[in-house]
Amino acid sequence: MIGLFYETGPIHVMEDHKLIRNNNTWANEYSMLFIEQPVGTGYSFVDQGGSGKGSKHKKKSRRGGGGWNDDEGDGDGDDDDTPGFDNEEENDSEDVRFEGLDAELERDQEDEAAFFATLPSRHSYEVKVAATGKRPGGQTGNNCSYEENSGAMYTKSGYVKDQRAVVEDMMIFLDQFYERYPEQQKADLYIAGQSYAGKFIPSIAHAIMDRNKKLKANLPQSGGGKEVEADDMMAMADIIVIHTVSKAAVPPKQVVIPIKGISMGNTMTDPITQIQIHADHAYYLGLITEPQADQMRDYQRSAVELIEQGRYLDANRFRGKIFNLFRNSTGRLNTFDIRKGSHGMNWKPMTALMNMPEIKDSLNVFGPRKSYLIQHKVPRQEVDRIERGRRMTEYKTDPEVKPAMRGDIMRSTKPLIASLLDNGVKVLAYQGIFDFRDAAAGSTKWIESLDWLC
Repeated sequence: MIGLFYETGPIHVMEDHKLIRNNNTWANEYSMLFIEQPVGTGYSFVDQGGSGKGSKHKKKSRRGGGGWNDDEGDGDGDDDDTPGFDNEEENDSEDVRFEGLDAELERDQEDEAAFFATLPSRHSYEVKVAATGKRPGGQTGNNCSYEENSGAMYTKSGYVKDQRAVVEDMMIFLDQFYERYPEQQKADLYIAGQSYAGKFIPSIAHAIMDRNKKLKANLPQSGGGKEVEADDMMAMADIIVIHTVSKAAVPPKQVVIPIKGISMGNTMTDPITQIQIHADHAYYLGLITEPQADQMRDYQRSAVELIEQGRYLDANRFRGKIFNLFRNSTGRLNTFDIRKGSHGMNWKPMTALMNMPEIKDSLNVFGPRKSYLIQHKVPRQEVDRIERGRRMTEYKTDPEVKPAMRGDIMRSTKPLIASLLDNGVKVLAYQGIFDFRDAAAGSTKWIESLDWLC
């Protein structure tokens, strides 16, 4: 959520690494907590556990307070605007480093497409995704164990594949957070973010809402490291299920989380709706010609058809073609803000700032700050271990994060937002008019199509 950090956080980071206070920050009114999602962004990383690259037995750990920055860069194969990446044109050929991952995601897609093929073709996409709680392979959400589903939620090397894994990691974090700071249960919780957070936020908020219902109903919970499974978040083909599995000897106690609302800016939320406005948007802004708009509409139609078939990877490839066509037709305009011309997003000042030793120390990266350790007379050996780990922990994006989430990009979380509204959770959606990727027209279209009890 680096976009959130820059635009609504308490400070701006300048080119010379100086900090300027943001007078319009939400931090003037609220206490703000910035969280890295998915694991592998900011200071967080997938821990090899000493077993080497590609191990199936990786642990997830979060350290410090980084965040995710870009739009579909939160798992997209489009512009790489995350720290450590330069903007690149879409490439339909897959990176050889991820051949195994590509095969894994292709198998997921084939299973999903086979499932969608069993549904009546006359049903619209919206009906299809809400038709059943079954996953590909015939498994139902409530009856799946963590072990059965871990392959669907995470890659073999331990990276997040979709919203189910994002939800699981976030719920574990929140349980630990409220266990450590129980007084925060008295404060209302609002979850905010931008761009690809249009997937993360409704998924997490809905998971919280569903589990709160279960806890308030005093339903039995497991303990001692056993799984606690929540009700289905939505009866969707790509259903999101919470599996709060203890990754420690003693799992944190589950508490009612005081969720009150969500805020989403310039979000990627309902791809099947949003992708259909790109050609008209660019054409009526005078950025592309009519023949170019017609070509873009062909790509859009292909993407929609593939989404309806459950072929999300293939649909995303056509989405990449749309952005390539836009860039090649406009002199490589910045798709996030067309006012910037051909200048891409520059995250280098922020990355440099977050990697300064004094910043990492003040944010307790890898462990408590050094002054705290000395004050509490922590043994020198332990201080050295923490300081060494702090030096080695970089603020960056793991290159395996985005490819692992390619199968999630073209999925919709719109039904979750309707359910949140029906249950009294407040929703704020805001939009910048110069964003081509997630344009105001596309957001307006999916918002107006929400089926909720207003």
